[in-house]
Amino acid sequence: MLKDHNILVVIMLFLLICTSSLFGAVIRGQVINQHTGEPLIGANIIVTGTKQGGSTDLDGFFFIPNLPKGKHEVRISMMGYESTIKMATLKNEEDEKELKIYLKEVSIQGEPVIITASKKEQKLQESPVSVTVAQADELNVNNAITMEDLMKNIAGVSMYDSQVSIRNSSGYAYGAGTRVLLLIDGVPALAGDTGEIKWDSLPIQQIERVEVVKSAGSALYGSNAMGGVINIITKEGDYKPSYSATMMLGMYDKPYYDEWKWTDRLQLYHHFGLEHSRKVGKTQMMLSFNEKMSDGYKQADDFVRGSSMGKFHYEHSPETNLTLFYNIAYEDRGCWFMWIDQNSPYEVDPRRLDDRVYSGKFNTYLKFNRKLFEKNLFYTMKVHYMYTRWFQDFMNGKEKDYSASGKLGVDSQFNFYQYDNNSIVFGIEGYYSNVNSKIFDKRFGMGGALFLQDEISYLHPLVITGGVRYDYSYVGNQSKWWQLTPKLGLVYHLNNNITFRGSGGMGFRTPTIAELFTETTLSGVIEVQPNPQLNPEAAQSIEFGVNYIYKNHYLDLAFFWNEYEDMIEAQIIDATEGIAKFANLDKARIRGVDFSAHTSYGMFSPSISYVYTEAKDLSNGEPLAYRPEHTVNLAMGIDYSSFGQFNVSYYYVSLLEKVGLFTGDPRVPVKLFNVGHKFKLGNFTVNTQVKNLFEYNYLVVERTMAEPRTYDISVTASF
Repeated sequence: MLKDHNILVVIMLFLLICTSSLFGAVIRGQVINQHTGEPLIGANIIVTGTKQGGSTDLDGFFFIPNLPKGKHEVRISMMGYESTIKMATLKNEEDEKELKIYLKEVSIQGEPVIITASKKEQKLQESPVSVTVAQADELNVNNAITMEDLMKNIAGVSMYDSQVSIRNSSGYAYGAGTRVLLLIDGVPALAGDTGEIKWDSLPIQQIERVEVVKSAGSALYGSNAMGGVINIITKEGDYKPSYSATMMLGMYDKPYYDEWKWTDRLQLYHHFGLEHSRKVGKTQMMLSFNEKMSDGYKQADDFVRGSSMGKFHYEHSPETNLTLFYNIAYEDRGCWFMWIDQNSPYEVDPRRLDDRVYSGKFNTYLKFNRKLFEKNLFYTMKVHYMYTRWFQDFMNGKEKDYSASGKLGVDSQFNFYQYDNNSIVFGIEGYYSNVNSKIFDKRFGMGGALFLQDEISYLHPLVITGGVRYDYSYVGNQSKWWQLTPKLGLVYHLNNNITFRGSGGMGFRTPTIAELFTETTLSGVIEVQPNPQLNPEAAQSIEFGVNYIYKNHYLDLAFFWNEYEDMIEAQIIDATEGIAKFANLDKARIRGVDFSAHTSYGMFSPSISYVYTEAKDLSNGEPLAYRPEHTVNLAMGIDYSSFGQFNVSYYYVSLLEKVGLFTGDPRVPVKLFNVGHKFKLGNFTVNTQVKNLFEYNYLVVERTMAEPRTYDISVTASF
């Protein structure tokens, strides 16, 4: 028996030697999802310069034998994941190298999954309203240093200075109020006093994607959503510890005309960011720090901004998880308001050179998710708080303005899925805000809401969505309002690629504390008076659209019609004395066409978006201020290799028919060309951009010249 055992051992040793000789040098390893830590099945492994390769098995393992000795480049790729390259050195013909590879998920073109339109996960073609989804790679193609610049890359979205508008729903009101609701991970993020979006506090590098609902969203989201919703979805932490650092340096070109030159200094701007993520036990975490600085391309336009963001996701069980988010930001900036005259468009009144604004922001939320009753019922609770404070020192310290506000909110939502053809969303919300300000006085506001939405697909391919929301608001210690907002949506799936949709509903917006009670003078030029008699504005919205999605091809066409009552607009009531206040317009209308398309053919990836609007004050037949008729975005990406891409874009905005101030000043349309090149080598990404290539001169708003040509380069290292 022992003899037979010895013979067996000898045979096994012989086979092992033969197998080792047969396999030669070997590269083996495992491919893992960087975010979840799960093994990836079917990932492709290629050893360049050889005919050897393979794919991962059910446990994510791969085995590549018969390799010659030397240094090898191993390429790992998989659909839906970012490809990577690893180097492996085999010292001799019998050497063996083991690799552990983490792949990062990336978006792929096709039909994305969205969450904003109906407060639940659904495919894009299931939404009865228009939604645009912009991934991080698309947004960051132009090396944006501010969130405002980043938003300009999204179809249907336009920016006037720091105020955002979707399909021209909003004009320009110098930072008070917005018809667009901003969400961060589905949580409201508007200031408690002005009701505005604090763009400077938002993290750019930590964005996963942005979803834009381009129709009235009041039936689900309440006030401020009557012009649409922007949901900024931030990245989750990775399973594997990862680090990244970004450094960008840019330069403003000199003014187009020598007589416009206002400084001999080289005007620069830069951005520096650090990010770290990892998984500790059951908690995925991500921490980041960003610092931005600009000398400004005009006087009193410099700024220093810093921010820190943290996101912690605790997976208690497959049914229960908890997410904690915080974002802290500060800003020190100049107080540019308008030029001194047309011959000196980059200079301000000398008395205003030392005016400064200092601000701080803190935003946090705690989100609890729970699956109940065999996963048919999902419960989400959000507690969120936003604190903002700003202090303005002007006229060499002779005058000061300040405001501090805190806004606390609590949201509870239930998603109930009955079989496969009916889903119900219902919930309750409440908020309380407190303001202490020199220009608004001491004020507080509070309110609550109930909402319900039912999506029925018994008649598939026809899907019917109906919803209603009841809101109660108490603003500024004295104004009480309630509002009932219904909506109805229809989606018809002609086939797997073509979908028709239609929707109708009501929207509303209560005036903000700033719109009701602002009493100040803007840079000694415009006297703003309070108007506590403001009424809430209301809208009736209708939209019809069709979209086509097939592989890398996407096309969407929509017709929209919005009728407004008591629209709140900043109005000049005495041009001679420069007196303004917020007032209601009896009736207004905004209607138009929204078209967007993108595709890819080989190395080329073209895209186009076009929005036409007719915006009128129906009480006098005049156009609404700051609403251009035509807005066009054209872009082309040229992927000449797996590592490099050229990009070129053109942005056009037609001449404004009407503005709010200085109506006699000359105006021109916007025509911008941007070009750039992005190159990736290993762990490093280099992005160079030239913006406003032909140095086209135009105004952002009245008496404020836009940026001249700029040059910048960014380097990101990820490990």
